[in-house]
This record gives sequence, C-alpha cells and structure tokens, in this order.
Amino acid sequence: MKESASFGLHTFDFEEYGIHVTVDRFIETRGDWHGYIRIKGNTEVHPQLQGSHIIFHKINLSSGNSRKSLSRTLESRLELNGAWEEILEEVCTRSILRRWEGAPLKKIGRQERPSDAPYLLYPVIREGAPTVLYGEGGLGKSYCSLLSSILVQYGISMGKFSPKSGNVLYLDWESSESDLNARCAALSKGLGIDAELYYRNCWVPFIDDINTINTMVTENNIKLIIVDAKAAAIGGAINESQPTINLFNGLRSLGVTSLIIDHVSKESSRGPIGSVFNVNAARDVWELRATQQPASSSSKMFFYHRKTNSGRRHSPFGLHFRFEDDENQNIESVWVSETEVEADPDARKGLSIPEQIGAILKDSMQFDMSGGISYLPMSKEEIAEAIPQSNIKTITARLSDNRFNGVLWERVKGEAGLYIYRNGVTENVTDY
Repeated sequence: MKESASFGLHTFDFEEYGIHVTVDRFIETRGDWHGYIRIKGNTEVHPQLQGSHIIFHKINLSSGNSRKSLSRTLESRLELNGAWEEILEEVCTRSILRRWEGAPLKKIGRQERPSDAPYLLYPVIREGAPTVLYGEGGLGKSYCSLLSSILVQYGISMGKFSPKSGNVLYLDWESSESDLNARCAALSKGLGIDAELYYRNCWVPFIDDINTINTMVTENNIKLIIVDAKAAAIGGAINESQPTINLFNGLRSLGVTSLIIDHVSKESSRGPIGSVFNVNAARDVWELRATQQPASSSSKMFFYHRKTNSGRRHSPFGLHFRFEDDENQNIESVWVSETEVEADPDARKGLSIPEQIGAILKDSMQFDMSGGISYLPMSKEEIAEAIPQSNIKTITARLSDNRFNGVLWERVKGEAGLYIYRNGVTENVTDY
C-alpha cells in the first residue's frame, strides 16, 4: 500500500487489490472525525467494472459500525472476498492519525543550508513563505501579480527579476476570467511568449475552500499561489484578526509560496488595510505606488520593501508599463521595462527621508567640460521645502551626527560607503 498526505487530502493506493482511495474535507464533531471518501478501481485488474468509479460517500472515520456498513456496500459492488474491511480499517485509522500527528518532529541547527538564493522570484517573493503586495485601488496590482506569475511559470528573467520556474495558481476574488485572460495575453505579447496560467475564479472565503484548493495544488504540482485580493479571500472581515490568521495558516499548511494582493489602509499612507496580522504573518511586505499622466498610454509602478523577516530590505525599484491598444481600443500588448525611482518626483515620496534628500541633491550635480562635478548649494530650509512630510527639525536630526553646517551635502553610494560633501571636502561617513 502506498500512502501520501497533505493538508486536507489523504490518498491510498492498494496495488495488490487494484484500489485507489482518497479522503478529504475532514471535520471533527463531538470527538468523531468525519470525511468524504472516494474509491476507484483499476479496470485492468477488475474488467467487470463499467468505469473506475466505485463509491463517493461521507463516513464517520471513528466509527467501527460505519466502516462495517460501508464495507458491505462495497462488497456488493465489487467482490474482494472480505478485503474491504481491512482496506477501510487502514484508511480510516491512518487518516485520523495523520490529523492528530500533524507535521513530524525534526531537529534544526545542523541541517545542510541551501546554496541557492531563498527566492522564488528575486527580489520580491521568498520561496516557501507568504509575501504581501499592497497599494491603492486601480494602481495596477493585478498587472504586477500577473507579470510575476508569468515570470515564475516560464522561468523568465527580466531586469531585477530572477525566478525559479514552477507552476502558478492564480486565485481571483476581485476580477473575472475574461479580464485576467486579456491582461495575461497582453503581457505575454509584450514578453514575446504565449503564456498560460492555472486560474480559478473564487467567491468562497479561502479557508472554507481550502480542501478544493489543496487538491488543485497537489494534482498540478503548484509552487506559487496568487491571492487576489486578501479582503475578499477572508470574507471581508478585514479588521478581525482571526480570518487573517486563518488565511495565513491555510496557506502555510499547503506548503507552497504565496503572493497576497492587498489594499492600502485609508487611515494611513503606509501599511495594508485591516488587522496587524497582515504585516506580522507575512515574511515580506512590499508597497506598490504608481504614477500616470491623464490619458497616458503608460504607467510607472514602484516597489518599496517595507518589511522582511530575513536579512536586509531591498532597495526600491520601478517598472514602466507601456500599453498598446488594438483597433477596438482594447489593450493588445503591454511592454514592461525598468525605471528609476529617484528619477520620478512622485515616486520619491515613497522613499525614506534620507533617500529623498539624496535624490534631491543628486539633481543638483553639474558636470563641467573636463568631467568634473560641482553642486548647486542647498540649505536645510530648501531641502525641507522639497520634502512635504519633513520639516527643519527632521532634516536637522538626520544630519546631527555629521555636524551639518548648513552647507551643501550629498549622499552617494560608492565602494567606500556613504559620503558627505561639505565645503568642497568629501568626508567618509557610515550613515546619516
């Protein structure tokens, strides 16, 4: 007998009898475990069967009487000379024990460390963990998640993105099959491929649908799940902690990597909407911001790494999406390229204050005919005025460790570290 098990789905192959059994949708009621059992027969071993299906039945896995009753029914459909009781005893006992045992006990600390980068899609999606991508509605989060899906599905590197290939399952609570199909096709054309993804239109909360999703993950060898979007996937209870915890626990139980699309909090410009567990339970959290001119055929989308549980946060980066319509004004192609965050005044607002100061002063650089660099002087007042969320006190605090004298200063990344440019003298410092 061969056995395999994952969350909510146990399978058994009794090759000596030509019988295949699956048990799923486990429910515990008053100390008894119930589940749905499906039994198929190998028609080569049992040519008397009209098809592989033998029975689909809800059973009390804990009840000996239920097993005996079901074995009699099965014997009437396919004679196994009394072996059905033995098969059901094995299936029911092992299924309950699997639910009790959970994950096996292991030792950590001396295990071999992975030699490759722990990313499914570098630098955004860590392998085997949940990542949250949040932003305001209408920014283009679906385009970004679809692009990520295609890159992983086909193992395509693009700019900063470097993927490991694997099957992707796109779970959609917000859009429609036709919309996502059109966007996927347009992105594919821009990438020069003919992409195809596993897609499912969803309306039941994730945790209530996890058995079906688990079956899809197992049968299709899914490596990445896209949850679009979290609010609908938890049934709209965005301010309650338990639905959010259930979502993350459910994703964890599937043993796959996940990208969760979320909306921005209305009360704050930073952070996804709802329970604090949106951030606490995620391994990495990225904010998405976009800039687009009215009636423009392009949009720039910028990624800001707001939280990580492993290592340092990544530097912000941007993607430039250019849209090309067909004769019916439907988007036919989407071309994607990289763009610099510091080069876009609106995108700079998502940077930290030191990063914004560095970008502003970088604009003041001037090159002479010999290739030398000079700078336009800027005071603290001018810097503070250029950064809406700052003030003189904030700017002064950032510079206090460097004994700022009110003259020009600049942040430049170089081999020796960070620099302050003061009165024509460059001084090496460790940070602001």
